[in-house]
Amino acid sequence: MPWFSLPSLRPLCDSGAWQRGLALQRSGHVLHCDAEPLDDGWLLQGLVQGTQRQPYSVSIELSLLDDGTVDSFDSDCSCPVGYQCKHGVALMAQAAEDGTQGLKTPPPAQARQTLQARIAEVEQLEAEGHLLRWLDNLDQASAQTAALLPSARPGNTASRPEQYLYLASTVGTPHKLQLEAVLSRPKVNGGWTKPQRIRTPPGKGQAVYDRATEADHQLLQLLRALSQMHSPYYSAYNAAPCAVPEGAMSLQTLQLAAGTGRLFADAGNATVGAPLQWGEVLDLHWQWQEKPAAARGRESSWALHASLADATATLCHNDPMLYLDAAQGLCGTVQTPGLSNAQLAVLLQAPALKASALQKHQAGLLQRLGPVPLPPLLQEVTRLTGITPVARLHLVPTPAADVPDRGLITAQLRFDYQGHVGWWLDQPLSVMVDGLAGRVLLQRDGRAELDAIDRLFGLGLQGIPGGDFCIPGDWPQQDWMHWADNGFDVLRSAGFALTLDAALDGWITHAETLDVQLLPAGGTGTDAGNAGEAETSPWF
Repeated sequence: MPWFSLPSLRPLCDSGAWQRGLALQRSGHVLHCDAEPLDDGWLLQGLVQGTQRQPYSVSIELSLLDDGTVDSFDSDCSCPVGYQCKHGVALMAQAAEDGTQGLKTPPPAQARQTLQARIAEVEQLEAEGHLLRWLDNLDQASAQTAALLPSARPGNTASRPEQYLYLASTVGTPHKLQLEAVLSRPKVNGGWTKPQRIRTPPGKGQAVYDRATEADHQLLQLLRALSQMHSPYYSAYNAAPCAVPEGAMSLQTLQLAAGTGRLFADAGNATVGAPLQWGEVLDLHWQWQEKPAAARGRESSWALHASLADATATLCHNDPMLYLDAAQGLCGTVQTPGLSNAQLAVLLQAPALKASALQKHQAGLLQRLGPVPLPPLLQEVTRLTGITPVARLHLVPTPAADVPDRGLITAQLRFDYQGHVGWWLDQPLSVMVDGLAGRVLLQRDGRAELDAIDRLFGLGLQGIPGGDFCIPGDWPQQDWMHWADNGFDVLRSAGFALTLDAALDGWITHAETLDVQLLPAGGTGTDAGNAGEAETSPWF
């Protein structure tokens, strides 16, 4: 029977460490596992073989509940991660499998001696490996200045030192472009040797890094930064500079790689494919594809797909969008005019849409799809774009009941787009309007409309819902009378096409003469009954 419930450990572990740790234990990489009781739990100690020649030392403090489930565990390891790593999970899995009887007693003396001999052998091999790798790096660093030495003869690896190559490939669904830095040597007869993944983070002191160009250094740093920013699975085990370019640094990274002359398509099976250059910007094309109904009597659906005109190019859904064309040796960016990144993301994830729903909401599609074409089953609608509207202002006398609120005159503002006249301030910039030749999709000029409204505000008018403007009734109304007396030229000068209601004809009249008399208070000066008062009053 297992010592404790291993599945109860799963919620306490990182998903990657859990999966890799179980794989290590099942493949026999746990070399030794021992346990001794503590005051409030157990101390597990063991050796786990990792990627290095020398096994890693693992120490775990374990706490169990009465029902055999894991309450907590604290794992320390000599590996680069050092804490709660896959080697700790592997040791826990081995302890659970061994059971308590085997854990409470130390290993037999013979097994201990064998284990110690194994450790000594691994340490010796590791020491030799460090020396040989250091000597190899020293040879590579000296290759450029040691051309006359026998070791630098053509065909010897010292004359063909390792270099950084950059492999572009597509991953995931939908495709995304991935860029990885690898190590390879140029072949004597051309081409490159089988690329090797980078096992340790590139840095100063490594011969291949010290020989590399400044562009290589920048590229490696960018790839490393991108892998940490966008990959939730990055850890010390993932030392290889490999990332899916996203965001502001993506174009810089890909262009730098193309500029080195060592950017290649990943041909798979650890081989270098066609060399890649930075290509021209490609346009994104949209198509609607009909999906027949699954059963008789059901209606078909339509799905929106994005593609490139070049059939050999693969569309990569990075941000910004990229393409990879191994057949022509090109990579580059994809432009989507008229669409923001947010709109593009929604369009690329469009679901399959029923024909009846598309027909019912045709107007909504026209307003929102922008440059994307309509599904073929919908009627083609004329689009009006690039038109500067005429701001039309119609003046009418305010009804008597509304004068206290709206003042003497109400100005009705409407916008004229080649005969399509209306007020659409509360609607999207793309609106469906009816014309003599049928319905059209009008792309409004929002800036021009707001500019006309600002000009009315500048003249002292206030807005009323529905496109009407006025000088409120509790404000002085002299402006209306002054403007009317001058033919409302101030509104025409402000850029408005002006029309007047017939009731405003003769709204302002001019007196031919003005008769002013100065009379004493209380009488007209000819009233005999008031003569005495007029003679004595000091007031007029």
